[in-house]
Amino acid sequence: MSWWAAINGRAGPARGWLCGVLAFQLCGLCLAGWLFRRALNPDAVAYLQLAAHYARGDFGLAVSGYWSPLISWAIVPLLKLGIQPLLAARIFMIASGVVFMLGCYCLFRRFNLPQRYLRVGLWTAALVSVPWSAENVTPDLLLGGIIGFGVAALATPRWFMRPAAALGCGAVWGIAYLCKAVALPLGLLTCLAAAWFWWRRHRDAAAQVWRSFGLTLLALALVAGPWIGAISAHYGKFTVSNSAVYNHALVGPGEGTRLFLLDLGFHKPPPGRITIWEDPRSPYPDWAPWASWELAWHQVRIILGNLPLVTLILTEISLGFPIAAAFGLAQWCLGRRRAGPEPALMWAWLPVIILAALYVPSFLHPNGQRYFYCTMPLIFIACTRLLGESAAAHWLRLQRLGPVLLAIAFLGPTIYRAGRELNTLRLAGEAAHELAARLRAAGLIGPVAGSGMLPGGRAGLYLAFLIQQPWYGDAPSPAPDEFARSGARIVVVRRGSALARALAAHASFRNLDMVLFGSERAAAHFPLQVFENLSTGAGSRLQPDPWRAEIHRPDCKISFDKRHAAARRAVIQTPMI
Repeated sequence: MSWWAAINGRAGPARGWLCGVLAFQLCGLCLAGWLFRRALNPDAVAYLQLAAHYARGDFGLAVSGYWSPLISWAIVPLLKLGIQPLLAARIFMIASGVVFMLGCYCLFRRFNLPQRYLRVGLWTAALVSVPWSAENVTPDLLLGGIIGFGVAALATPRWFMRPAAALGCGAVWGIAYLCKAVALPLGLLTCLAAAWFWWRRHRDAAAQVWRSFGLTLLALALVAGPWIGAISAHYGKFTVSNSAVYNHALVGPGEGTRLFLLDLGFHKPPPGRITIWEDPRSPYPDWAPWASWELAWHQVRIILGNLPLVTLILTEISLGFPIAAAFGLAQWCLGRRRAGPEPALMWAWLPVIILAALYVPSFLHPNGQRYFYCTMPLIFIACTRLLGESAAAHWLRLQRLGPVLLAIAFLGPTIYRAGRELNTLRLAGEAAHELAARLRAAGLIGPVAGSGMLPGGRAGLYLAFLIQQPWYGDAPSPAPDEFARSGARIVVVRRGSALARALAAHASFRNLDMVLFGSERAAAHFPLQVFENLSTGAGSRLQPDPWRAEIHRPDCKISFDKRHAAARRAVIQTPMI
């Protein structure tokens, strides 16, 4: 069966086979969620705080143009049921992994992959989703599944033959926008390309194609419009998202490096907020590359610098990406240009290219693999196409080894990253839980300053979230006097750092090792050091918070003894802040 005919294929594994893969995946997701139940990341703090604002009815604080609302909305019912916020976040990530796998399954069925490749694809999607769900609490994994549904809906002739199918497709892309703002331009451009593709193939149905395109945009607008209206009213101007503006401003022209918002010095968040990260405003002016030739050339340099980074990130999704991409480009250039794009390659590569084009003009982190989770099933389809019809694959007799090679290409990078980084990502969250329990027991509650950077992120920020006190920020090279003037009562730094020694010798700070740990020997095994800022006076009175009851449990204590020697080595290798 040709790939063009296979677009309408309905072949797939038996329902029992799919249920078996789902059951295995669910067990893995639950295990990962339990092991990383105390792991945090800065984005998780923002999403959980916004969910808490929604749950309390503080909509003025809940609306944020930087963070898409779907993850917070999904967590609100769990909070209302009395589920602890971190557990609710892990439940959301478990559900995201299941949706991701179902989105992959939908795409694989749409292209009617051979049974052996389909099964390998399902198992691969299930296996990679487990460490991805543990790595961060973000909507990227859920977005990957939703985009899979959206692309699969566009890749069938039913999209332009049935108005209901077009409306459903638009609703899916609207939900994707509510999940993450980048899905709006991705959906619009993908739908436009799909309309052009079907119009070229079916000129006699041109009216139906463009009618369906209009219906898709209508449904997308109906789903996304209310949220766009809400954030536009919140900021007093038309706003689709603030995240693109912020990330583009970070790479603006000028001397020196533009610092991340959380490293820009000490500041008090607005009343009711834990941190300014809940509704971040760019401290740098945005810039337009078309304003001058100098700015245009600066934008070109940013894009050229990000292209190798995107290639590296996609290669970390699958080792087969560069080979499949080169094969697809060569085939399109050499043999397919007159006939138009080959269907399988077009549907597989178009969303990947559009997504990469949306990210390269702005700031892109080297560890931004999560931004491209949605490309995994698309790259898998392209690699399957390479192994199935490539003359080189026939010559090398790779058909029989194809499923094994694909499994290695997709699982290898994820297993390597998980083994190298995943085990240490819990350290910052676990250390923050330990400090939260000890500070509450000592009655030392107040605003927090300092990052206390550990593998896994900013333990100081996580501590502020756990004790529900404002976090007053940090600076790249702060002095003790800056902490004293910050107004924060609790200062968290890395133990053994030059800053920790300076704070210990400063008259405005009290070392809390004896208060929190009872002895210097016990405190020496803990990776963070906590000081009380005496210039602020007494801290806030301790208020019971039922949503934070988990930090009172005795099993939240963590031990940094010989069993954690590897973890301590990872801590030592992290740069001091």
